[in-house]
Amino acid sequence: MAAAPALAQWTPAPGGAMVVGAQGLQPDPATKMRPLKLARLVVKMKRGETFGQYRTGLLCMFPKDIVWSRGGKWDFDIEEFDDVFREEMAQAGFAIAGNPSNLFEDESDSRPEYLIGGTVSQMRMDVCYPTSGIGAFGSVKSKATIDVEWQVYSEIERKVIGTVKTSGNAEAADGRRRGEFSAVLDAFAVAVRKLADNQRLRAALTGPMTDRNVARAAPQGLTPLSIRTSVIAPASVADAVGSAVLIFAGGHGSGFLISPDGYVLTNYHVAGGGQYVKVRWADGTESLGEVIRGDKARDVALIKTDAKGREPLRLRQQPVKIGEDIYAIGAPLDKNLQNTVTKGIVSATRVIDGLNYFQGDVGVTFGNSGGPIIDSKGQVVGMTVSGRVDTPMVNFFIPIAEAQSFLGLQLQPPK
Repeated sequence: MAAAPALAQWTPAPGGAMVVGAQGLQPDPATKMRPLKLARLVVKMKRGETFGQYRTGLLCMFPKDIVWSRGGKWDFDIEEFDDVFREEMAQAGFAIAGNPSNLFEDESDSRPEYLIGGTVSQMRMDVCYPTSGIGAFGSVKSKATIDVEWQVYSEIERKVIGTVKTSGNAEAADGRRRGEFSAVLDAFAVAVRKLADNQRLRAALTGPMTDRNVARAAPQGLTPLSIRTSVIAPASVADAVGSAVLIFAGGHGSGFLISPDGYVLTNYHVAGGGQYVKVRWADGTESLGEVIRGDKARDVALIKTDAKGREPLRLRQQPVKIGEDIYAIGAPLDKNLQNTVTKGIVSATRVIDGLNYFQGDVGVTFGNSGGPIIDSKGQVVGMTVSGRVDTPMVNFFIPIAEAQSFLGLQLQPPK
């Protein structure tokens, strides 16, 4: 697979969908925004790193270091930060998914299209307890600075689409206990406002909410790849087993040969996003495979290996029919169960999160992912991708035509 492009660095820029009103620049209420959510916030600081000082007395003297006691990345308790994030982004005109005050909200009605994650790369706190000399620690003066590296993840595309770096600083002088933490939250609020001001972020999220009940087409601009195929289907389901493979890329999954030139289809998550995988054939021999194309959202990948004269499976171009017999080939649960064949029927066709699937009761589980679903004539009609963990009778498969289109494959008969 070609190396993934570098993440877009979304540097702040003025502008966006704003109008001038009595309060100055305000979000345009007529502009529709796709919903987002703060999914994760982590601190990346070294154990023992000094990130501030605290002082005591009216003159704020006698400094002592504030030392970070955790190592590596540590997840913040996101609740208070999420409240700040929601308030600032909503004021800037963004649509925020979910309502934490509604205890009976149906999550399916408020799903975010974008998840925001933040890594706090730098943080500084300076705190003073001016009345500590008389035993009163309730009065606190503090200031804080914070640097946040944001990632914007598209739930639809299933990938990070951009990154933004912002910073914030604030001072707090209130009488509440733990007022020093108020300064951190206020600094975080400033960093969130700068994120909201990023025009690239606003442009990406501007538009009506995506209807996930409508199947979307393959991405535009794919360079077509011509693939030589077979015009002859295997004589039987048993013969088709010889064209199914086991894929090793960390764990194991399944795949199948679609061309005498060594092209193998599997799931993107089976290939693991890497460049090379190990391919084990039905007879136990192995070869090296290179992942040359993939679509993470559609969960399909194309591998090039040495077929060594093996016959590929034929890809059926007609869609499946509800009630027709189908067979799954794969390695359920254990790599030693390679070449397992199970039988079922097509139960339904579905659109899930904007992608086409067909549903079946053929028995598949972990390890079957990426394996072929064939009809009674040995022709491939789909690819195993997922199932319900609470019942073995509800499993989902990618139509083979979808795998072709999302990978930009053009099938050519053998010469």
